[in-house]
Amino acid sequence: PSIGPCIYTIQEDDRQRLWIGSDQGLSLFDLKTERFSMLHAQPLSGMRINTPVSHIMIDSRQTMWIATAGQGVFRYHLPTDSLLHYTVPDKINSDYISHLLEDHSGHIWATSMRAGLSQYIPSEDTFRQATEDDGGVQNTLTLFEAARQNLWVGTSGNGLYLFDRKEKKLIQKLKPVDSSRLLLVRSIVEWRPGELLIAS
Repeated sequence: PSIGPCIYTIQEDDRQRLWIGSDQGLSLFDLKTERFSMLHAQPLSGMRINTPVSHIMIDSRQTMWIATAGQGVFRYHLPTDSLLHYTVPDKINSDYISHLLEDHSGHIWATSMRAGLSQYIPSEDTFRQATEDDGGVQNTLTLFEAARQNLWVGTSGNGLYLFDRKEKKLIQKLKPVDSSRLLLVRSIVEWRPGELLIAS
């Protein structure tokens, strides 16, 4: 028997459609018709999504951000069916993006397996390194903003970090040696204010 795609992320839009990111790219499932289709829009570069899609996030402006493992980030505006592409070296600092997040102020953040934490700068229409010095923190996997507006960063191999927005640096809060060898932080949620649940 054949093995199906490995699904990494699912996001529902306001038209009752499921956007599915997998190791085979991006697909669309219509809950009304129960049919699969593909995204036909393409950016001016002509580059279609043909690498694994690691994360999908729809922001407050009904714009969908698509993180890929190999092609950077795609930005799809649902109402106008327009697609933009952010790739190295001009628009983003890594093509291997693992997670995207919109914070309470509407800022867009991205984590990368190769370049740490980045922030989208609307005035430049680019992603820029968010830290003055990443301190060697590269294998960032996930992002979470807690109720107190703290931005938490989970890594692959180096535990949990808190992003200091004022100082623009990552502060390690859970080290592998301090947490029974908690190396991989795959997902973070808030159990109640001030208490996080961490999937490892």
